[in-house]
Amino acid sequence: MKKSLLFIVFALFMFKSNFAAYSTFSLRLFDNSGFVLIVDNMRQINQTGEITVRNLTQGNHDIQVIKKIHSNQGLIKTVLYSGIIFIPKNMKVFAVLTKFNFIKVINQIPIQPDYFVGDEDNCHGNHDNYYVEEYGMNANEFNNLKMLVSNSSFDDSKLTIAKQAASSNRLRSQQVLELMNSMTFEATKLEFAKFAYRNVLDPKNFYIVNQGFAFSSSIDELNRFIVCN
Repeated sequence: MKKSLLFIVFALFMFKSNFAAYSTFSLRLFDNSGFVLIVDNMRQINQTGEITVRNLTQGNHDIQVIKKIHSNQGLIKTVLYSGIIFIPKNMKVFAVLTKFNFIKVINQIPIQPDYFVGDEDNCHGNHDNYYVEEYGMNANEFNNLKMLVSNSSFDDSKLTIAKQAASSNRLRSQQVLELMNSMTFEATKLEFAKFAYRNVLDPKNFYIVNQGFAFSSSIDELNRFIVCN
């Protein structure tokens, strides 16, 4: 009986330890162009947008960012960044490589997994455990948010509510546009679009928020903001 109890306690301890063991690291370039990301000698390629590396343990990790750049000699592979980044335990880390080739961490969110999965059926023999995560707001949550924003009488209140949601949730570009359409003034829409861009789930699709502006000058200002960030 004692042995069984000890085994259960040990199993629960191991499960709890594993539950908080892994983090994710998401990186994009300031202009959302394609690049190659190497983390601890693991290479990942993306044409546009964001690359996410999963199952990272707490501690320092070697990072390299490589991009093909046009020159007189044709395409040349250029190392934009090479260094070490610290990944905290059980966190989603979101970062951007700035135009000055510095990695800037823009957000860190504790991982709240929906459920724990053992990868027993991996045909390559890799039996690592991982977490199934749900990114972004689901349809019901977003509809409640949109209703709350729409029912607010003043643009200042709409902006405050939308910013609160965007800072604690990763919105999609379409959701950003829908919230912008609930606002009246161009300046309010532009301010929210700038704020939401830093944490948007699909930055490669962010161009669709341009539909929410009445003036081309707002689109130009948003584009300048994106290039500089």
